[in-house]
Amino acid sequence: MAKREHLQILLEGVNLWNQWREETKELPDLRHADLRGTNLKGANLQGARLAYADFHGADLSWANLTHAQCGWAEFGNAILIGADCRHAFFAGADFRDANLSWADFREADLSWAYLGNAELWRTFLSGARHLTIDQLLKVNNLHGAQLDKSLLKIIQKKSPHLLEKKTESSL
Repeated sequence: MAKREHLQILLEGVNLWNQWREETKELPDLRHADLRGTNLKGANLQGARLAYADFHGADLSWANLTHAQCGWAEFGNAILIGADCRHAFFAGADFRDANLSWADFREADLSWAYLGNAELWRTFLSGARHLTIDQLLKVNNLHGAQLDKSLLKIIQKKSPHLLEKKTESSL
């Protein structure tokens, strides 16, 4: 369960949260936290314990999620534009209808993550661990995404429309 103190600081705002992160060496524990619809734009969640947290509809744009433990977290309809997710653990996470454009998932573990209808426009996915073609075939858009060559070849063959540029209004 989330530490009440950590959750209270985060809910008081990203500026206070980021200041607290600079002053403490304690890793945040926000497991099972209800953060639906919360503005976490630019939040430093590096190394945080976020398993089973609910970020449905939250704005995590430009957030630092490097090395975060996000197993089975809910990111449905969340905005993670430009989020740094390198080396994070997202096994079983649900990114249904999320906007992951420009996010960096290099070396992130995406085992069993659900990417249905997610936007991955210019998302960095090369080197993501346990990312499968089945996951990628369920997304809405992969235009400009950086993928491992083996996955890119399969997408080009099976679903080239996923790689086509879409207009801003369709994103």
